[in-house]
Amino acid sequence: MGGALYASELTDTWHQYYANLHLKQSRWFLDANLYHTRDTGQALAGALDNTAFSLSGKYTVEAHAFTLAYQKIDGDTPFDFVGGDSIYLANSIKYADFNGAGERSWQARYDLDLGAFGIPGLKFMTRYVRGSQIDGTHAPQGGAYNPFDPSVGEFAPQQGAGGRHWERDIDLHYIVQSGAAKGLSLQVSHVSHRANTAQAGDDIDRVYVVIQYPLNFGPF
Repeated sequence: MGGALYASELTDTWHQYYANLHLKQSRWFLDANLYHTRDTGQALAGALDNTAFSLSGKYTVEAHAFTLAYQKIDGDTPFDFVGGDSIYLANSIKYADFNGAGERSWQARYDLDLGAFGIPGLKFMTRYVRGSQIDGTHAPQGGAYNPFDPSVGEFAPQQGAGGRHWERDIDLHYIVQSGAAKGLSLQVSHVSHRANTAQAGDDIDRVYVVIQYPLNFGPF
């Protein structure tokens, strides 16, 4: 069992507080994450009062692992953060973060370690996440998520009411186990995302190929 507590500040924008609690027992891994964000100083992104949390459970049996996760954003604005991979929420995945105002999302994930079938170093993963109940129409007017649009002469919320979307990821990852290329990592991923107009995300189908090779220059 373990946990963590952090606090951060984006100057004249927000204070953000984070808490984590996790438990690993035999085949089970349970993980809970919580963020609370409040505007501060000049509130450059507008008024913010947002709570985001996720709960996930992973069950492993031999070469198989099954994960279910739930995530909720409580507030009139999306969960605000800095950086592409800087948050610890279960449904912040390859393309979407499922962090819209009021959004609720569910995840189902399956992992397979093919080393158990005679191919050490090869792993497979697929997951599906669906988010809904997004409503960005109540974001404070004049803030980052509901700015004034001079072209139409009114405020334009970033997201509408009734937003929903889904993402499906498929990964195949191999690490060379021996020989001159030992440690070479090859990963191929396919990502699909679909959204309605209120969610305001893109419909995409992408293939990623990532090659990594560790360089060891010895002790310094």
